[in-house]
Amino acid sequence: MENTFSQEIGKLAEALSKAQAVIEGAKEDAVNPFFKSKYADLSSVWAACKKPLSDNGLAVLQTIENGGEKIYLVTTLAHLSGQWMRSYMPVIMTKQDAQGFGSAITYCRRYALSAMVGVCPQDDDAESAMQNVRKPAIQIITKTQADEINLLLRERPDLHNKLLDWADVDKISDLPMSKYQGAMKAIETHLAKEGAA
Repeated sequence: MENTFSQEIGKLAEALSKAQAVIEGAKEDAVNPFFKSKYADLSSVWAACKKPLSDNGLAVLQTIENGGEKIYLVTTLAHLSGQWMRSYMPVIMTKQDAQGFGSAITYCRRYALSAMVGVCPQDDDAESAMQNVRKPAIQIITKTQADEINLLLRERPDLHNKLLDWADVDKISDLPMSKYQGAMKAIETHLAKEGAA
């Protein structure tokens, strides 16, 4: 990888220090459509830092770089003096399709931007990701449980797809056991609303 700093960064550091003095935390105004939990999305992170950065002569560029076997999100913080600093974040896709790529890029952009300029969104999916790293052997649901969910969602493709997206799996049989109770509760709530409609 290339250098991560320009030869001098004194003016950039001074400008960033001034920007960070007024940057506020990103608002948790995005909602997970499946479980209706709130989190700070990319737009919220940008909203928290865009004006303070601009007011201090700072700009952020985020580009994609092919590193051979890996794809990287490259985040560059540039100062009007020409000084800059850069970070590289590997893009890890859980689904090998356009939607999976878009989701992975958005996720990386949000966290790389937050880390680069010091925004502190108060969402907890980073902690969940760390738990998954600490526990690589994830127990999945039984065949009986998978059959039960598939039966409930057989004629509800939209709800089926929302569950897969939320759980970050390709099929119901890959659903982690830790998410089974929550999934069933959400399905039952949705079915109850259907019955009341």
